[in-house]
Amino acid sequence: MADSVLQRPFTEEECKKSCMEDCFCSVAIFRLGDSCWKKKLPLSNGKVDKTLNGAKAFLKVRKDNISLVGVPQNPTNVTKNNNRETLVLVLSVLFSSSAI
Repeated sequence: MADSVLQRPFTEEECKKSCMEDCFCSVAIFRLGDSCWKKKLPLSNGKVDKTLNGAKAFLKVRKDNISLVGVPQNPTNVTKNNNRETLVLVLSVLFSSSAI
């Protein structure tokens, strides 16, 4: 994982809060009782490290009940509506040209 920032001395609560307030932080690793490693996207190069006894990872996740501004809630409905409008337009052109 790409390290964004190492902060120390930090408490566990300070580590969580620092990641929540940082737009680029995706994960915070609290270890050794005073170190906070903030990670940013992309989360890559993951490895098993058996020396991290007692370390805690805090993952930032989006809540379901928060809607994103400008993003359709159901994108398949938008596609269906666009297809329907295109079909109506094509049929209208065909019928009007056959009447001429």
